[in-house]
Amino acid sequence: MLRFANKSDEIFLALLDDAITETLEVVLGFDDEPEEQEDAFKCHMPRSSALFTWQEAKSELAQLQKASMDECLYQITDYHWLLLYEALRSYCEAFQDMPWGDPYDKHGIEEIDFGWVIESFFWDTDFLMDDIPGLSLEQRQSLGVPSEAFGLTSGMKPHAEELALMDCTEKQNGKFEQTIEFYFTPSSKKYPSPPEYPAERSLPH
Repeated sequence: MLRFANKSDEIFLALLDDAITETLEVVLGFDDEPEEQEDAFKCHMPRSSALFTWQEAKSELAQLQKASMDECLYQITDYHWLLLYEALRSYCEAFQDMPWGDPYDKHGIEEIDFGWVIESFFWDTDFLMDDIPGLSLEQRQSLGVPSEAFGLTSGMKPHAEELALMDCTEKQNGKFEQTIEFYFTPSSKKYPSPPEYPAERSLPH
């Protein structure tokens, strides 16, 4: 399992798996067409493509998908969060036009609030803050910006240790820093179900 800010529900896990699968097969699946592959990668994952080659992104996403199905609980890095963010964003944008996969087939969902998904399951989105490289060390420390986020937003490619998954099963022991209740009624076509949550939020690209 991957350690998210809140305990994952069945629908989020389904859409996460679908998003990774779609990215691996559609966005990163043109092995025999390198130019087409590169164009698709840059189009669907503009931030990630500045930090990874498409082969590297494909390898990391495959590792994340495998880890998400493991019994152990893994802490991932900002570079991984960025890959998942762009995979989920691309998936949710396509889903709104043509619902598919388990969220639609099993639950009848036709609309996903991407902003709510990110706010609920991601610890933060420091990896999207383009102004971080312009902050002084003192400012970054006062804001609690980790060095990893500084390196990522500065365009530094990840080192091997910045892509290592940390087994935090015993340390975390199933507890989460935040707790929310999930509201989804079988008759609803939206995730999450209204009126408990506001409309779709807008997040940086």
